[in-house]
Amino acid sequence: MALMVQGFGTTFYGQCDYWTDESYLTTEWIVIAAIPLIPMRTLRVNPDVNFSQKVKDSAESTPFHHKTTYVLQDRGKLNLRQVLRTYALAFLLAAWLVTGVWLLLHLHFATLPTYIMALFLASFIVPGSVPILLRRRAKKRLPKMRTRTRR
Repeated sequence: MALMVQGFGTTFYGQCDYWTDESYLTTEWIVIAAIPLIPMRTLRVNPDVNFSQKVKDSAESTPFHHKTTYVLQDRGKLNLRQVLRTYALAFLLAAWLVTGVWLLLHLHFATLPTYIMALFLASFIVPGSVPILLRRRAKKRLPKMRTRTRR
């Protein structure tokens, strides 16, 4: 399973193809500085709520340390659509960050109207909310009943 230490190692990115048992497909990535570089495999997992709650309530839990365990349900082939979406989101976040830094360095905020400042500050909310909104939409489109097929 995934292990990332200070942004280096492997981690899971992406959630798609939700089932009614709350399982979903996720892809394990090799990451450097938490940036997804190479997709390794796609898995169907279900978050282990009982174990995660124990860790959350324990003394080792901190605001900067998040530990989630998963129950592995199936190993599948690499989900190309999820890989491409992850690369696209990483690219868009990087472009947004570079644009934001450039604007901070080149705009003179003292001369800008207040509404422009408010729009600029509000734009920091957008990149983080995109994955949340997409997941919410995917969960709403869940089929009424999805059965598992054994291979």
